[in-house]
Amino acid sequence: SRIFSALGREQAVETLFTLIRPPALIVWGTEDRALNPKGADTLKAMMPGAQVILMPGIGHLPMIEAVRQSAEDYLAFRHNLT
Repeated sequence: SRIFSALGREQAVETLFTLIRPPALIVWGTEDRALNPKGADTLKAMMPGAQVILMPGIGHLPMIEAVRQSAEDYLAFRHNLT
């Protein structure tokens, strides 16, 4: 609850992402109960050049819950940067 309280005091998330220029990889678990997976669509709208990966059956921490898949997705993303 402290994290969410702190987030509420900060500036709107949308303003933070205007500072990020793609390339960006957005990875989200479809079973995330901390942050709604639909948030990936919001981020993608703010960063049109970003790539979104939704991981079925994965929760809030894809890099821990699906280590190999997260690493493979990241390496593929990096490989395709030009």
